[in-house]
Amino acid sequence: MATTTTTDPQTLATRLRVDSVRLCEAAGSGHATSSMSAADLAAVLLTNHMRCDFSDADNPHNDHLIFSKGHASPLVYAMHRAVGAIDDDELLTYRQT
Repeated sequence: MATTTTTDPQTLATRLRVDSVRLCEAAGSGHATSSMSAADLAAVLLTNHMRCDFSDADNPHNDHLIFSKGHASPLVYAMHRAVGAIDDDELLTYRQT
């Protein structure tokens, strides 16, 4: 399973929502509401279903999650922060060049 700081999906969903809003605010743009509507799904997947080694992206045993909902890209950043793949400083680089 993906390792998060919490095993409670509701707590994680709240954290994902907060981080999605934070990074959109820091970027001055983004679609936080699209991320918020998918946060519960992402939290359940991260805490109960997904098998991912974020330190080894090429691991053939990693599960893959594909969002066709491109406006939810802030959520993908928040998910990476939740599992420790990026830190808070990198989270806030969303949409920066």
